[in-house]
Amino acid sequence: LWATLSLMRQFLFRSIAALLAGMLVSCSPSEPSGYHGSLYYGKGPYLMRLSLHDGSLSVVDNLGDKTIRELSQFGPDNLLIAETASVNRKAVARISWFNLKTGQTSAMYSGVVARYLPEAGVVVYDDGSKLFAVPQFGDEGNEEIFSHRSGQLDDLVEAGGDTLLFETGQTGDYVIHSWNAATSELRQLDSLAAVCRLGGAVWIGSLRRLACKALDGADSGTAYVLVGLDGVVDRALTLPEGRQFRALAYIGGQDAVIFKETWYGFFGKKKRSGVWVHNVQTGENIRLSKNENLGGSVVYSEH
Repeated sequence: LWATLSLMRQFLFRSIAALLAGMLVSCSPSEPSGYHGSLYYGKGPYLMRLSLHDGSLSVVDNLGDKTIRELSQFGPDNLLIAETASVNRKAVARISWFNLKTGQTSAMYSGVVARYLPEAGVVVYDDGSKLFAVPQFGDEGNEEIFSHRSGQLDDLVEAGGDTLLFETGQTGDYVIHSWNAATSELRQLDSLAAVCRLGGAVWIGSLRRLACKALDGADSGTAYVLVGLDGVVDRALTLPEGRQFRALAYIGGQDAVIFKETWYGFFGKKKRSGVWVHNVQTGENIRLSKNENLGGSVVYSEH
C-alpha cells in the first residue's frame, strides 16, 4: 500500500512539475541582459533554473518528498543541497548532492548546512551542534572544527577556495570566525564583526573582499560595502537607492553579484521579490526579474 501511494505521489509531483515547466516556458523572456549562464535555486521540492541571459524560468527536477532549504556549489557540475526529507514519515535534515548533467542525487551527511572549499577539496557541514571538515579525496579522516550550542551557528561563507567564514552567537552578541582548510587555523575576526554580519554576505574573489551590509551609518542595514577580513572598508557598492537588497552569489567570470530585492505591494501589502545583477567593476545595475523569489541561496552554473 505504501509503495503504491509513493508511486502515485511521485507521479503527481512530476505531473505538476511538467505543468509548471510549460507555464514558465510560455512566459515571454525579457531583453537580453548581457550576462550568461544560469542560477539554480530551490522552491519547495522543485529545483529551479533562472537564465541570466533573459530571465526565463524552467523546472530542472522534482526531488519528491523533500524540501530544499539551501543550495551551494559542489564543483562545476554538482550542487550541495541542504534538505528536509521525509523518512518513515519523520522530517530529517540532511545534506545531499545533485548532478546537474545527469540528475543523479544521493544523501551524504546528516546535517543542516554545508559548504565546499574547492581548493582544499573539503566539504564542511554542520550537524546541528558541531562543524566537521570532510576531505573528498585521499584517505584523511574527518576533522571536527567547532562545537556550538544548537541553533547558535547562523551563516557560512566560502572565502577564497580554502577558507570558511562562519558566524555564531545570539542577538546583539555575534562572532565571526574563519577556518583555513590548508592550515586548520581557526581565528576570531572581531574587526570584521564590528562592520557587518555574514547573513546576505558574499565573497568577491576578484577583489578578495567581502560584500556585506554595513552595520552603521545613515543607511544602516541596507548599504552594501566591500570589506577585507581585517575589517577595513574599501567602498560602498553603487546600488539603486531606497531599496532592500540581499546578496545571494558572486559570479567571478562576469564580475557580477546577484541580489534579491524585497518590497511590499500597494494592494494587500503582499511581500514581493525581484532579481538584480550588479557589476562590481562598472557599477551597472540590471533588474533581471521583476517578480521572482529566489529564496535565500542560489548557485551559478555555465549551463
